[in-house]
Amino acid sequence: CQGSHPVPCEKSAAAAQKILEQAQSATKKDIVIGLISGGGSALMSLPTDGISIEDLQNINGQLVKSGAHIHEMNIVRKHLSKISGGRLAVAAKNAKHMTTLMISDVTDDDMSIIASGPTVPDPSTQEEAWEIIKRHNIQISPAAQSVLNNPDYETPTKEHPAFLGERNTNIIAAKNALAMQAIADYATDLGFEVIQADTQMTDTPEQEAKKHISTFLATATRKKPAIYIAGGEPDIQPVEGGVGGRYNHLALALALEAQKTKRRNTLYGVSAGTDGADYYAATTGAIFTPDTINQAKKLGLKPKKLLKGCNSLPFVAATGSGIITGHTNTNVNGFIVLLDMFGHDTGKQLPEKIFSKTGIGYQINIGL
Repeated sequence: CQGSHPVPCEKSAAAAQKILEQAQSATKKDIVIGLISGGGSALMSLPTDGISIEDLQNINGQLVKSGAHIHEMNIVRKHLSKISGGRLAVAAKNAKHMTTLMISDVTDDDMSIIASGPTVPDPSTQEEAWEIIKRHNIQISPAAQSVLNNPDYETPTKEHPAFLGERNTNIIAAKNALAMQAIADYATDLGFEVIQADTQMTDTPEQEAKKHISTFLATATRKKPAIYIAGGEPDIQPVEGGVGGRYNHLALALALEAQKTKRRNTLYGVSAGTDGADYYAATTGAIFTPDTINQAKKLGLKPKKLLKGCNSLPFVAATGSGIITGHTNTNVNGFIVLLDMFGHDTGKQLPEKIFSKTGIGYQINIGL
């Protein structure tokens, strides 16, 4: 029973209901094993008593468009859910043991935020959920208001019996840092000087582009071709009428920033999500080359205006710079990779082991 993302559907609720019932049926002879990944907040979304799936769809849709951070979104989500915010673990309280393996899609690997933490005690409160709703001007139904005002619907904390002792174990099995190390190992094997960012991306695409290109060019020794790697999820604030996604937007910001440097003729890069889809865009991100901005201008586009309007998809589509992978069935945030040959070859032909052009866009092969 497959749900939908980032806004849940009736199948999301049906799937969550089946999972909840399975957990409730566990006995002291059973060991419950779960696999939780990013996207679970929508794919496994079961509204609490009195709230309809339409309510959740409306609230989720507003949160996605508001520019709220994933931590904020999931605090609201789990306070309106029958399965998130530790409630799945409570449902399995009669089991001998519950072990959950997690694939992290949050920058700080906070287990209570991954998929809205269905098996993790919740440190957040209804009051925090209200503050987020007011901060982002989210309109919610009277039924949702009633739930958030009723302390009986507060999420379980670490003091709940379901979390006492050693009967509940949560393990992060995959995360962004591991993916970035895989890229680094692959690039090292190819003979590149590898530079890794010491922090994850959390700022706006414009801020991240400026910071990482500057750091790369200031750090590379130029003794051999160099690759710079950074992971995370930039914070994007949508603009009405803008179309694209955070990694398409970051690729455009990187391309523009690269043009300001002395390396504008040799600097290449990619910005992409690991899940295969940059929100509603068909691409999961985009590649830029020394020619990408000029190419866009020749086509009549105004890259700076598109960046300001958070309207990256026309840029990506017109230049054919999109990365097409299809859904990867996993999500550990996204990444950027910057590459400069630093005179060790002409730079006109990138190693095909890193970038390859197809009929509809680019593919990347970088160790993931």
